[in-house]
Amino acid sequence: TYAKEQLNVPKREGATLLSLPWDKEHDTIGVRFPQEKANPSKRGILSKVAKIYDPLGSASPISLGSKLLDSDRCDTKLNWDTKLTRKLMQNRIRWEEQLPKQLTVPRSLAAYQADIQSIELHAFSDASGKGVAAAVYAVVVQESGVNQGLVAARARLSKKGLMIPRLELVSRHMAMNLLANVVSALAGFPLIERYCWLDSTVALHWIRSPGTYKQFVSNRIEKIQAYSKVTWRHVGTSENLADLGNRGGVVTNHPFWCNGPTRLQNKACWPPDIVIKASDESMAEEKATRDVFAVAIATSE
Repeated sequence: TYAKEQLNVPKREGATLLSLPWDKEHDTIGVRFPQEKANPSKRGILSKVAKIYDPLGSASPISLGSKLLDSDRCDTKLNWDTKLTRKLMQNRIRWEEQLPKQLTVPRSLAAYQADIQSIELHAFSDASGKGVAAAVYAVVVQESGVNQGLVAARARLSKKGLMIPRLELVSRHMAMNLLANVVSALAGFPLIERYCWLDSTVALHWIRSPGTYKQFVSNRIEKIQAYSKVTWRHVGTSENLADLGNRGGVVTNHPFWCNGPTRLQNKACWPPDIVIKASDESMAEEKATRDVFAVAIATSE
């Protein structure tokens, strides 16, 4: 530092780690958001969104808000450079006003300078008519203590025309893919448990209960069940962290988004597992079967 000062080398604004802002003192990384106003058109909005670099999806709920704006624009069938309607302009301004300058998350999941004894992974998933989302959290146990935090998250628009139970199943598949990527990245570490949390009893019934379902449900259940060593658990909607991501919103000040609920560390405080039974919604996806009976006709010779 002294040598650079003597040579009049200009100071950098801050360190970066994989192109993300890195606060060395607090050991946090951030996701920056452009603060300039976007042009009131599809091109302007998408150009602003393209400047958000978020490889881990830490700010995926915020980014989903822009995708929802573009989805509304598509419904009006406006061209790329056509000025947005008054309603779309109001939604754009509201989204831009809520944008933080930066979202900061802890860089390291291991809080202490000690060997890692065990790691548990918890994947949350949820869906709505707007979007589907998934988030994976890690609980890291060391001799000096226990720490937990967000590892990765994803959120995207819901496919139009799909009913909520099917969208819930899509979010489960997204969660499993995200969990598999995290497991691969943590190869060599003492990973002991993997949990998937969801609030949809219909989707949980499809996953847990064998049956013959229609093609859409059957294909996704097959892909989900291809992942082994996963324990499925039910959680209330108010405690489902992925619910923050499937509607688009600001999570910078949310107490649980970056770290998750503290009771993940204590199994005694987990909500009791529930017994899932078939419902009208789950049975609606059962594949119709036809019984063919052989009919013998007596003939006289």
